[in-house]
Amino acid sequence: ACSAWPAAPTPASVPMGGGPPGEIPPGLGEVPHGGEPPAHPGGPPGGGPHSPGDGGPHPPGDGGGPHPPGDGGSHPPGDGNGPHDPHHGDDSDTSGDHHHSDGGHNGQRKARDVFPDAEEFGELSEERYRELFEDENGQLRYPDMDDPAKPYAIPGTVRVYTADDIKSLDGQWLDRIGSARGRWLAFEGTPFAGRSLPHTSLDEPYNAYKVDASAGLPPGWKIEFSRAAPWFGQPGGEPQFLLLAPKGVRPSVQALIDRHFLNPP
Repeated sequence: ACSAWPAAPTPASVPMGGGPPGEIPPGLGEVPHGGEPPAHPGGPPGGGPHSPGDGGPHPPGDGGGPHPPGDGGSHPPGDGNGPHDPHHGDDSDTSGDHHHSDGGHNGQRKARDVFPDAEEFGELSEERYRELFEDENGQLRYPDMDDPAKPYAIPGTVRVYTADDIKSLDGQWLDRIGSARGRWLAFEGTPFAGRSLPHTSLDEPYNAYKVDASAGLPPGWKIEFSRAAPWFGQPGGEPQFLLLAPKGVRPSVQALIDRHFLNPP
C-alpha cells in the first residue's frame, strides 16, 4: 500500500509518489467518509429492470471488506467502472476506460439518464477539478495502471477471484459505463460517486449484463476484484471488477459477451 499521496494526480505514465500533501482535496486519495462501504449497491438506479434475487450481490470473501489503511488510495480512470477504460486514452481501459463510446451498446441510455443526481465534479468546484484532473491539453489524468501499488484501488481490497468466486457471480447483473472495448465492470446499480469516474463518463452509454458463469472465462483470463479508490472528486469505495488476460491478449467486456459469459437483456 502507498504510504504517501501527491497533492495532485500525475499523468498515467508517471508513477504515483512524493510526500503527503498539506491538505488532500476531496476525491483525491482519501478513504470514503463513513469508513468501509457496504459490499454491494443498494439497488439499480432509476428503477432499473434487474435486481439481484438476494437483495444485492455480495463479493465473495468481501464481507464488507478489510478496513483500508487511513492513507486511502486513488482510483483508476473510469472504464466506466469502473471501474469505469482507457484509463489512458486508448482501449486498454482503466477504471476510466469508460470513455470509449463505440460498440457493445445494448441500449440507448446514457449514464446521465441512469444517474440523474450524479455530481459531475464530485465534491470539487469545476475549476479545482480541472486543475487536478486535466493536463495542459485538457486530457484527463488517471491513476497509473502500471503502478504495482494499484492506485486505482483502496489498499487492502485487491484480490483475484477464485473459480468458486466466479461461480458465485452466476445469475447476477454487472454493468458498465462506456463501450464494451473496456475491461472494467461493476455490480449493476453501483452509485456513480462510488465508481470514481470522470465527468465525461456521464455522457457514455450505460449497459447491463447477466452473468452465465457456466460459459467460463477465456483460457488464462482472470477477474480482479477491488474497491474503487477516490479520484475525480468522487469518494469511490464501491466494488469494481478488472478483467485480466495473458500477455499479448487485450481483455475486453466484448470478448465475454461473445463468449456468452456476459449477456445483454
